[in-house]
Amino acid sequence: TAALAARGMFADTLIVVTTDNGGPTTECSTTGQSNWPFRGSKCSIYEGGTRGTAFLHWQGLPRRGVTFTGLAHAADWLPTIVSAVGSRLWPNETLSLDGLDLWDALLSNGTSPRKSVYYGISQKHDGPAVRDVQGYKLILSSSGGGQGQWSPQQLPHVASSCHINATYDK
Repeated sequence: TAALAARGMFADTLIVVTTDNGGPTTECSTTGQSNWPFRGSKCSIYEGGTRGTAFLHWQGLPRRGVTFTGLAHAADWLPTIVSAVGSRLWPNETLSLDGLDLWDALLSNGTSPRKSVYYGISQKHDGPAVRDVQGYKLILSSSGGGQGQWSPQQLPHVASSCHINATYDK
């Protein structure tokens, strides 16, 4: 940020830090992450593998310290950032997008226009799954892309048999 400020660009810069998945714990590597309180990790379609965080900073944001809890998907970043810079996507400028513009919802901490998220298959070819705006997830497989356990190495006081219902992972 100091380099942006030195060039007089900081006030006009939207900084976005995000992830595309939860941290790897027990499903595809064990590198010390914890997705607690969510079940599963990277390479699974449980919330611990699909839920991520993001951080936005821009001096023009109307409020600071707000946590947006609306439903969002990584595909929403393109139309959202285009809207944030005051532009729009023109016909035939891109292939059709699955992403939705969340900018107004982010500014007002309002309701997300996204009502569901579809997950294809995991790296282990399990799935698909769909998550709705109420937080329920329907997983159409026996495993969800992995065991979906909480790691006993990271949470030594949680039994490895601690599971959430395999059909609805809220």
